[in-house]
Amino acid sequence: MFQSKDTHFYRNKMKPTAKELRMREQGVLTGTGFTADYYRFLDLHSWYKHIPLGGVDFYGFIQKGIQPRNSLDTMTLIDPDGDHMWFTRIDPGVDAIKIRLGPFMTANVASGSGNNVRIIDERNSDTFRTWLLTVHPDLIELYDNRSKSSELLELFRKSILQAENNIYYHNFIKAFTTQWPDKKIN
Repeated sequence: MFQSKDTHFYRNKMKPTAKELRMREQGVLTGTGFTADYYRFLDLHSWYKHIPLGGVDFYGFIQKGIQPRNSLDTMTLIDPDGDHMWFTRIDPGVDAIKIRLGPFMTANVASGSGNNVRIIDERNSDTFRTWLLTVHPDLIELYDNRSKSSELLELFRKSILQAENNIYYHNFIKAFTTQWPDKKIN
């Protein structure tokens, strides 16, 4: 059941899954309201496998109940009377916000997998450094020296995840408060 003070969700109104408990322990599911919906969305899929380096547009709209993982998800609708943010790649044709999100999306930067960054780097090997110079020039020295030690590599991975997720979150907050100035985000 959805709880607004200590946000977490239960599948089929039973106890949380191991992943949900781990996320809660790591502080991923903190906050309330639409912010919690945003963070939950970030953890629905392995986005780094599906989104190009330049990102893609998502549409967020308000709907009753928490968004299921996908249309095949058999969980019962959680909090069916509560307003929640849902996200889709297709314009829903309703009152919605449009935000650009990239492959670094993660609900918890502190425990985000460094493999995500490695895979994104390898998949975009001929353009990753150029993209980094353009978007995060402050991280280029760390990127160039990442092979010198595991500490530098880990620092680069955490730094890029943090930098990108700060941008994504800022874009979400800005779009939300512009579209719905009278709605409370948390």
